[in-house]
Amino acid sequence: MRVKHVPGSEEKVAVSEHTVSDPEALRGHWAELLPGCRMLFVEIGCGKGRFLIEMAQREPESAFIG
Repeated sequence: MRVKHVPGSEEKVAVSEHTVSDPEALRGHWAELLPGCRMLFVEIGCGKGRFLIEMAQREPESAFIG
């Protein structure tokens, strides 16, 4: 599912506390944003996020970004 095809989705993403609008500013500092995180995983093109959700349930001490 592409967010751009869901009515109102761009507005919801823009105001979400989970949206990082300037990821380049966090370059090298992601761990500071996620204290207590053992490992950080990033998946590009995560689709609906089913895989990331399953992995997050298996690895609760890790952070997953999609």
